[in-house]
Amino acid sequence: MRSSLACGLCVLLLLPAAPTHAASADKVIVGVNMMGVDQIGDAQQEALAQQLQDNGVKTIRTSLGGHGDRYTSFVITAYRHGIGSVVLVSPFANNTAKHALAPDAAAGRPLELPALQDADAQGFRNWLAPELAKLDAAGVRIVAFEAGNEINSSPFNADFATPGPGRPLELADLNNPADAQGRAVAAGYRAYLKVLAVLKDMRDHSPLDRTAPILTGVSAWWGEPGQPKYASMTGASMNGSIEFLRQNGADKLVDGYAVHLYTSSDPHRSLAQRVTALEKGFAECNRDTKPCRVTEWAYNNANRSCPIDDGLRLRLVEDERAAYRTFAGQGRLAALIYYSWSGDYVGQKESPGTLFRCGALTEAGKLALSPM
Repeated sequence: MRSSLACGLCVLLLLPAAPTHAASADKVIVGVNMMGVDQIGDAQQEALAQQLQDNGVKTIRTSLGGHGDRYTSFVITAYRHGIGSVVLVSPFANNTAKHALAPDAAAGRPLELPALQDADAQGFRNWLAPELAKLDAAGVRIVAFEAGNEINSSPFNADFATPGPGRPLELADLNNPADAQGRAVAAGYRAYLKVLAVLKDMRDHSPLDRTAPILTGVSAWWGEPGQPKYASMTGASMNGSIEFLRQNGADKLVDGYAVHLYTSSDPHRSLAQRVTALEKGFAECNRDTKPCRVTEWAYNNANRSCPIDDGLRLRLVEDERAAYRTFAGQGRLAALIYYSWSGDYVGQKESPGTLFRCGALTEAGKLALSPM
């Protein structure tokens, strides 16, 4: 996720995951992220839910809690418009904060950054229980739970030292007790597994949501070939992180893996080249494992004119979706969620990656949100 957890928890279209053996292109969930819905009032939330409904959205992805519990209120509002929610739940909720990094505006950290090794399973339970109770009281059924966002990267997890080593930690580093950075991150992942166990227990005993899938949140495709490299950013390999969690029992706790796959915007890339690039992102989503949900993918369009010229992005979206069909046909892709719908609702600024521009859904957006 490109923005902070405080204001960047996103909305997206999702449907309940099909079992791996049954997944196919016609069952793949398509959708879109949206951020900052906890920053707006009741009237704006209502208008936003109506806008999503008018454009055919059936399911959104957002968070719980937020400023004044406004994320939770939006889940309820959306449900009243016939829109289900995938909720992103923070494994940092009610953590011990022993290793948190203090706010530092100069370092691009306006808020305290929590560390995953400080995750507190009982604290998480105490936070989540009243949120779920509000949804139950409103009769809201959750589509899926996503446990954290890009927690394998330094912008979202203080277990990672910055500046980093200039490469992502791999599975061997996470399993190496002599590697101080790997040891800290591995400790965080073990604490995260305890949170996942609580989430599964609460899900299993829910009156409405006991079949809602649970997804992992080590989703940053950092350091992979063709990905941007940030001098001030460090992290652990997405695939190595998923494998570490699986090594330590994650597949008994979750139903799939959320991954973020941003690929080349070169319009000359062939279908074969695109499939080869995506194959690296699907490495942990094989026929004998859980399926992947791509909860972020996008192409920017910096054009700010109205009406917008979205021709190049339309072509990129078409080509990338063709590549994704390969993985859908193999039963390895369960959802494809574009980033993002519109502005952040704080300054009402449109991002180059948004699909709802100039007061309407763009041509690329229509295609991105169409059935696979």
